[in-house]
Amino acid sequence: MSGESAFEGDAGSPLPNFNAGQIDLRTVAPALGVRRELQPDYLDYDKGGRGLVVTMFANTGASYLIGTGLGGFYGLREGLAHTPSSRFKVKLNSVLNHCGRHGSRAGNTVGVLAVMYSLYEGLADNVSLSSFWMYWI
Repeated sequence: MSGESAFEGDAGSPLPNFNAGQIDLRTVAPALGVRRELQPDYLDYDKGGRGLVVTMFANTGASYLIGTGLGGFYGLREGLAHTPSSRFKVKLNSVLNHCGRHGSRAGNTVGVLAVMYSLYEGLADNVSLSSFWMYWI
C-alpha cells in the first residue's frame, strides 16, 4: 500500500511572500485611475494625417472591393438574363462567367481610378498653388 501513493505530504517549495504594502500602485496600474502626476496625459496627435501610400492603399482597397461587388451583381443579372438554356448547369455557368467578367473589369477600373485620385490628392496636398502658378507665369 505504501508503494501506491507517491505523494508523501511534500507539496513542493512554498509560495513566496508578496508584501502588498510595498507595491506602488501609481507605477503598476495607471489605467485603473491611480494618477502619477497632476497633469493630463494626452495622446500624440499627428497633424500631418496619413501618408500618401497609406491613403492610396486604403482608397484602392475599398474602391476595388466595392467595384468588384457591384460588377458581380451586374454580372449576376446579365448572366440570368442571357442564359442560352434553362438547364441548371448551363445557367450556373453563364452566371459565373458573367459575374467574373463584369466583376473583375469593374473592380480593376475603379481601383485604377482610386490610385489616380490618391496620387492627385497627394500632389495637391504637397504643392502650394502660389508656387505652381509662379512657375507657369
